[in-house]
Amino acid sequence: MATSSSDTSATKSTYMHGLAPRVELMTADEWKSFRKRDTRLLPRNSETLSRYLDRVKGWKYFNDSSRFEEAASWTAKRASKALFRGRDIRDGLRYRIAFGGLCSCTDGLAHRQGPTFWPTLFDFQRTATAGCGRCWFIVQSIALFQTRFTGVDPGRIQVHLREPRIAFDGDFSRIRVRWLPDGSIPTLEPYAAQLVQEYGIIDLELYADDGYKVDRRLFCRALPPIRSDDDACVNKIKRWIDECVREHGCGLAMTETGLPTRLVEVSSDDHAESIRLAIGSEITDKAAQFAALSHCWGDKRDRVKAVPKTKIDTLQQHLEKIDIKELTPTFRDTITLVRRLGLKYVWIDSLCIVQDDPADFAREAARMALIYSQAHVVIAATRGSTGDAGLFHNRRAAQKLTMPDTHRHKGSYLHVTEAISHEAFLTNDPYRFNSTPLFERAWCFQERLLGKRVVHFSEDEIIFECGENLDCECRYIQLRRSSGTFKTKTLKSLSRVVTPTSRIELWYSVVEPYSACALHDERDRLPALSGFAGLVASTELDEYCAGLWRHEFPSGLLWRAVRAAPGESETYRPQKYCGPSWSWIAVRARIEAHISWHFANEVVAEVLDVQTIPTSVEDRLGAVDAAFLILAGPAVHINLQQDSSGHQQTRDCLMSLAHTFTNSDANQEAFGENEDPERSQRGEPQSHSTESQPFQLDVPSAVDGQQAICIAIERWHPRINSGQGTCLVLQAVPGEATYSRLGLSFCPASWFAAALRIEVKIV
Repeated sequence: MATSSSDTSATKSTYMHGLAPRVELMTADEWKSFRKRDTRLLPRNSETLSRYLDRVKGWKYFNDSSRFEEAASWTAKRASKALFRGRDIRDGLRYRIAFGGLCSCTDGLAHRQGPTFWPTLFDFQRTATAGCGRCWFIVQSIALFQTRFTGVDPGRIQVHLREPRIAFDGDFSRIRVRWLPDGSIPTLEPYAAQLVQEYGIIDLELYADDGYKVDRRLFCRALPPIRSDDDACVNKIKRWIDECVREHGCGLAMTETGLPTRLVEVSSDDHAESIRLAIGSEITDKAAQFAALSHCWGDKRDRVKAVPKTKIDTLQQHLEKIDIKELTPTFRDTITLVRRLGLKYVWIDSLCIVQDDPADFAREAARMALIYSQAHVVIAATRGSTGDAGLFHNRRAAQKLTMPDTHRHKGSYLHVTEAISHEAFLTNDPYRFNSTPLFERAWCFQERLLGKRVVHFSEDEIIFECGENLDCECRYIQLRRSSGTFKTKTLKSLSRVVTPTSRIELWYSVVEPYSACALHDERDRLPALSGFAGLVASTELDEYCAGLWRHEFPSGLLWRAVRAAPGESETYRPQKYCGPSWSWIAVRARIEAHISWHFANEVVAEVLDVQTIPTSVEDRLGAVDAAFLILAGPAVHINLQQDSSGHQQTRDCLMSLAHTFTNSDANQEAFGENEDPERSQRGEPQSHSTESQPFQLDVPSAVDGQQAICIAIERWHPRINSGQGTCLVLQAVPGEATYSRLGLSFCPASWFAAALRIEVKIV
């Protein structure tokens, strides 16, 4: 079907506004030639085309040339705005399908199937040259970043117009561009390919001016302000909070209510140069709302300005006045934001806790769950590793492109910027929480989890979290339609847990990622989790034992140090005493709990007694000064072996059976009959010749040639592996009648067939 030059000119004009494109129909000869060139790819792509037509117009399925021509001709006559173009190109098959009212050349390219999966930059250049305004903008947007792929042929640069997990609604406001540095054509599925090939990748986001008359399905997001303290930003925060208060039931059910012990009282005067500490019990309005700050103190070596603190000798002074000039930028910005939100009080840890009073610190640490769950909003300085970063800053500016707008006879700006990453907020996988400075900190982990409404000031935008919602300035999170985040799912689980098992599972879903978070003082690891521990605690779980629960013993002892914490080269035991060796709290590592193993394993050991001595009676879920546990179970003596060829200590170790003792009927029930009944009755040791078993120490240690004991805790379920058991490897503490944990092992059940059941005290 031919078109006149005047028709073409008119079509180009309407292209700029997403209206009807040129009408072209593939001839029968073109279709015949097209089919001959690549019959292998035809069925899959014709099916893709037909599914698209079926979805848009309800047309019936077709898969042969006659029905294709018939449908195309019928469409051209009835709609007068249809484009079908099939073209066999060397590196794969492409379709361009356009309908009136849509820019369907981009739609067709986005649905393209073929050996390389994605259309290329060359495809978009061609459709842009043909007159498509949207394709022109996509090409120009990518060109702004062309220095990243200089020298790579456009036909080998792939362009993807949506992420695979986003429901496709015509939203092309995010573009992924990828290429191989050697200029070859990627042939694997886009995201799986990254596992085996190193790609150059740019993710771009597109924004339109608020007043631009463009199809909002394409540019559906407004550009956030450059400054994060812009009135538009503060108003958006207010709307988020109001919506949550009005529509959601966010907040934890607390048995205790009331204001914190101390709050920072801010003046409603934005220009006031001072604030002061207020005593919570003296505030007459008991329903007064307050904010809470979650922030990183940072390493002393990295700070420009010291963190302001309330101490015993400055408490009275702070009750009268705190000079704003003495505050860090983060504290000053927080005071400003609290005033603009219409609140009168804010809780800031370094000012509201007397830092050099251990009793006060312990008491307030135990109230963290109450403080953060009762706060009207938690303000999170998410991007700052110290208080010098502040909340407010100039965000990354977008680059501008001018688009012709013949309706208004003037140009409008469309904006392009590299995409903002939202993975730390969207993920259900808490292992990714170390992607921002705040999320790396153990104290902040709990604060984010417990706050009913959290406003994050990140590097690129402001993000809002509550128990029901997750949103951001650019609206990308809303488009993702997330099924839930770690925070929302954990808070909902807290309201649903009814059995001890479900409480234990919830506990470790938090403890496992928390164990990898950083602290300036490792002694704070238990206090920084005591608020959440108080929410999980129940009479069914029994006593809280330095990060474990009495109800889960002895299987709860079977945690593993799976890898070093982020930023560390290896696992280690902190120099300061943090807890007993039998608790995960004693090792700086990313831990894995026993609950991931089979629930039907047979327990063959027993915890006879456990005692912990808390550092402070004010916080019995916090730090401990000492603890021990008495464990009874089948045990064997083992020899430890390490590769001594290297100079560095290692976690890798071998253990071989030294000898066993047999005089316990209980052991026969647990691990089967003895190999030599006569020697068993006399209580004589039995030697075994067996292969060495590998296992990993909790932390690197020089144990080559040393002896230890291996005490069985569980025998694996017969349907899984009847020949093994899970054991603790313990080593005697020199000069004491106690043992300390070395690690966890999986041993042959035959090792314990003649084992003596012993009692050991583990510290």
